[in-house]
Amino acid sequence: MPRGCLRFSLFYDSELSRLVVTVLDAGGLPVRDFSHSVDPFVRVRLLSGPPSEQSSLCCVLQEWDTRLVKNSRSPSFGDQFSYSLPEDELPAITVKLEVKDFDKYSRHNALGEVRRPLKNVNLHYPMEVLEELQALEKDLVGEVLLSLKYLPTSQRIEVGLLKIKTVSHSSHEDKVLYARTSLSCNQCKLKQQKTPLKPKLDVTVFNEILTFSLPDPQIRECIITVHVYEVHTERKKSKHLIGRLVLRKRKTSEDEHWSRMMQCVRQPVAKWHPLYI
Repeated sequence: MPRGCLRFSLFYDSELSRLVVTVLDAGGLPVRDFSHSVDPFVRVRLLSGPPSEQSSLCCVLQEWDTRLVKNSRSPSFGDQFSYSLPEDELPAITVKLEVKDFDKYSRHNALGEVRRPLKNVNLHYPMEVLEELQALEKDLVGEVLLSLKYLPTSQRIEVGLLKIKTVSHSSHEDKVLYARTSLSCNQCKLKQQKTPLKPKLDVTVFNEILTFSLPDPQIRECIITVHVYEVHTERKKSKHLIGRLVLRKRKTSEDEHWSRMMQCVRQPVAKWHPLYI
């Protein structure tokens, strides 16, 4: 099924040492089945590649959203964004542009993405690009050490958020992390729980235990979701999502961590999980 296309331009301003990304327009975007309309916007991310061959983690340097264009399969944006960056760091950068369909009441629907690695690309003059949208791919941005404990008598699950491993392009000095954890059991969504803010390190230690009371003794389906956020303490409205992990127990299959928890009832079982954006 065609996903449409996206046109944008890239330019490196040598005098100001900054990368300039301009989102121009899109075309041929698919519409929703039920409303036959689409309300697109573009999320732009600057990704810095793994810091070494020993690490597979990437880092989100910056993230922006274009304005929203309502009810248009061929929206024009004209939004320009810039990020200060030394020229010798350009080869490690990938520009990722995700076209999304805005949804006021749920998660925005991803229509597709375009990626442009900047290695061996001459950006001293503006480069305009028109590319077909591809299926969205997730990027590994960290790992979370999670512990699970099942208490059958009291019908509770304890989710331990122990450590979060990330990489950062700059100093951690003014950055803090927190995580928001939610649990859904048999299609019944339980109350979300937040950890306290912790100063960001390469490995941030939380050691927080979050307890969820289950609505049903028979667990047919269960989803544990952890969203990790970064906050700049010196800036207002600086919260942004670092990554997300999802652990599932389905009717016919379940995550290995869940299986180990059910085999070791009343005992905490810890495991590292990938964090994706």
